[in-house]
Amino acid sequence: MIDTYVQIAIAVPAVAGLIAMTQNRIFIGCLLAFMSLPLWVASAVTAEQWGVVIVLVIKGSIYFLGVVTRWPRKPPPKDEHETNLGV
Repeated sequence: MIDTYVQIAIAVPAVAGLIAMTQNRIFIGCLLAFMSLPLWVASAVTAEQWGVVIVLVIKGSIYFLGVVTRWPRKPPPKDEHETNLGV
């Protein structure tokens, strides 16, 4: 029974991340997919599926890179002259 809950906990953020990525929300998609990886890795290790573990490490690296490169940044400060227009 616990396996069912683990599989649901793996599937929900992974599918939500894929849906977000298809809607050009790359940061949210990578973050959600990255969140599902620890349970997925734990499940693969307990089942001794080492090929899956290798694929998950590569996949996790790609999701991590997506999160880091798409991390929201503060916009650069506006120049006083642009907003004031000299008035």
